[in-house]
Amino acid sequence: MLEEKKDETPEAEKPAPEESDFADEAKPVSAPVSEKPVEEEKPEQPKVDLYAEEKPVETPVEAPSAPADKKGKAAPVMYTYDDPELQDIEAARVAFFAIYKKQNVIKWIVTGIILAAIIGTWLGVSFSGGSGQTWGTATILIVVAVAIIGLGIYSVLFRKTIDKSMKAYFADYYKHSNAFVYGDQISDVAGTVDDKLDAAIFNGAGLYKGVSKVGSRDCLHFNYKGKSIIMADAAGQITGQKSLQTCFVGKFMAVPNANEGAEIIIYLKGNKRALPPTTLDQYEVLEDSKTMVVYGPADGKKLLTHPVREALKAIQTNAVLVDVAIAVRRGMTYFAIGYEDTLMVLPMDKPFNPAPTVELKKDMAQIFALIDAFDAVPEK
Repeated sequence: MLEEKKDETPEAEKPAPEESDFADEAKPVSAPVSEKPVEEEKPEQPKVDLYAEEKPVETPVEAPSAPADKKGKAAPVMYTYDDPELQDIEAARVAFFAIYKKQNVIKWIVTGIILAAIIGTWLGVSFSGGSGQTWGTATILIVVAVAIIGLGIYSVLFRKTIDKSMKAYFADYYKHSNAFVYGDQISDVAGTVDDKLDAAIFNGAGLYKGVSKVGSRDCLHFNYKGKSIIMADAAGQITGQKSLQTCFVGKFMAVPNANEGAEIIIYLKGNKRALPPTTLDQYEVLEDSKTMVVYGPADGKKLLTHPVREALKAIQTNAVLVDVAIAVRRGMTYFAIGYEDTLMVLPMDKPFNPAPTVELKKDMAQIFALIDAFDAVPEK
């Protein structure tokens, strides 16, 4: 995860993390550990380094550090938004966080009043000489009970208000982000931030072993040049020894194809933060280079036409685009596009950084170009 500057926002003023099926916060693992010994010996595979040999081109994701004031406190980070959709994302974040801070202040005021009422009752009973009397004890217990019930009711109302505001913010975020990233490249878009990706579709790619949970959000169905595509923010998880561990986080796509022949897996290597597919040991290595490795049978090479190779070459992993795994199956091509938290975790108490979203727009244009290349007539 990219290093960030120290957060100056007090803990009490930070929004609580979203409670959803999407596992942004899960700690990644490079591969699940097999719990069973290999029963059959397999032919020895060429040793493949699944990480790029050269340092990926870094994409700037932070604004320049703001100069400190006279007291040594750094000024807030400011970003420039070159598109109205990006500006609208920041506006939605600001509106949500203003509601959160206001509700948080009210929460502390209510809590303080309740505590003051309890302490005041106890002191009043004590100084009136009723601390040892039945009526005094009963009075204190009644006030405490009413205070606890009141605090509980307010906490529920507080949570509902924040959840409602957060859902509205998330909906606005994805509406403006999708408009910026895809524009008029796609049509007939259906889906909301609350829609989930079917786990069967994720597992249909055959890229990850033993997936026990697929968290997702913003599952979209749209049309691209006559193809009905499914795309979602997704996080695949496996069951670790003590907790769930992440094997994939990013954008997941399922694209129909006309392939009736060989099936291959293409992996565009990333940096050490990358989470390579965990089923690659099941396939033959077709070719390997500094930036890409291809798995599949020998006749699968015919899928790697010149247009496809050129489109693959254009996709460069970096500090935001962690890696890309492509499974070309019969009838469907799956894209597991790994991204850093700078894109996948929505901003709350800090200003929206547009750089990762700008990177996403560039990447998606290149992914669509790759889809076009796969559809092109194979070279003779």
